[in-house]
Amino acid sequence: AALGEIKAPYIVDTHVHLWDFPDRPDIVPFRPLAVGSIEEWMEEVFPHGVSNGVTVFPSVGQGKFNITYVRDVLDRFPDTFRGVISLNFTDPSNTSEATLDEFDDIGIRSIKYKLTNQKQIDAFFNDTRADSFVAVSKFMRERRWSWTMQITSEVGEVWPE
Repeated sequence: AALGEIKAPYIVDTHVHLWDFPDRPDIVPFRPLAVGSIEEWMEEVFPHGVSNGVTVFPSVGQGKFNITYVRDVLDRFPDTFRGVISLNFTDPSNTSEATLDEFDDIGIRSIKYKLTNQKQIDAFFNDTRADSFVAVSKFMRERRWSWTMQITSEVGEVWPE
């Protein structure tokens, strides 16, 4: 851009939950719209200048996830979305190179930890001791993935400094 030229801001919604089942849970009661489908998200945020999103995969049980709908969104809108996943590092099928390659191919670019209570914090520390943690970290560094940490004030009580 030329000096003095004003460019439109690049606005990214960095935590988008997408799902396509009709009876989705009301997991975000404080948000005006608990967005579910890609169409609902676009209707909600595009008028406000948001142009891109990072979708957080919905969890299905402990360490399991259903990637069908999010994979479809990433395939349909590769220039609009990237994905974030949570992994169970103690399950080798989640951390194999083939699985990570598949995630990378569909647009995943980050692994998320939710550290909002002591149980999740303990799980994080257990994961860092798993044999697969080093290999996954190396894969992430080579592919330029990032770590995403979702924390609350409770974490400050555990790590005060």
